[in-house]
Amino acid sequence: KRPDGSTLGNLAVEPIAVFSSAEAGICALYRDLLAKIATGMALAQLIAVYAPISENDTAAYLKNVQVWTGIADAAAPLIKLFTLEPIHG
Repeated sequence: KRPDGSTLGNLAVEPIAVFSSAEAGICALYRDLLAKIATGMALAQLIAVYAPISENDTAAYLKNVQVWTGIADAAAPLIKLFTLEPIHG
């Protein structure tokens, strides 16, 4: 349960993914983000995937991430904004 009383869904019954370690989970997240960015996804699209409007205040979340990252155009493909480095392992 979240502090506000909401839940993340029934992950105990149907987990999205289970990893052998935190490091393996972070690696999988990084690879997932790289794949999405490589296909031309924009920040607004990524936020919609990871913080869907059905469960979050997606607009506020997007605005916060834009402030944190300095990305002004949330509709611009992220691949054009960054140089991505592959991970090994």
